[in-house]
Amino acid sequence: MNGLTSTPLISGSDFWIMIFKSLGMLCLVLGILVGILYFIRKINQAQGEGRDKSMIRHLSTFYLAPKERVVLLDVMGRKILIGVTQQNITNITEFPECLEKEDEEEPRPFFKTILRKAAKESHPLVMDDLAMIQKAEA
Repeated sequence: MNGLTSTPLISGSDFWIMIFKSLGMLCLVLGILVGILYFIRKINQAQGEGRDKSMIRHLSTFYLAPKERVVLLDVMGRKILIGVTQQNITNITEFPECLEKEDEEEPRPFFKTILRKAAKESHPLVMDDLAMIQKAEA
């Protein structure tokens, strides 16, 4: 036959040995990857435990414009409302400690009621802005 013979490059038993070696290496690499991810997760959880005990907590944000927002903070138990723009940060008002969040499921209505109370008491121009925002949302 023309002098060409087909000889297998790998015999049957060598083929299965290579398959098992490849699968073994794949399992080893995946095991190392899972171990590294588990270790990273544990480190992040350990660092996150201190976050709940911090003195400043972010409660809510209300965006007024693309680069302007009102932020409600809890600083050592006191609720503080600040205005944040691209150029500066302004303390708008501080709320008495008697205001507490009643329902954990609905943070937005709570924030809106606090914002309205603060605007009525201290800044009449803010109420005009809130009325315009509510008309735009409707």
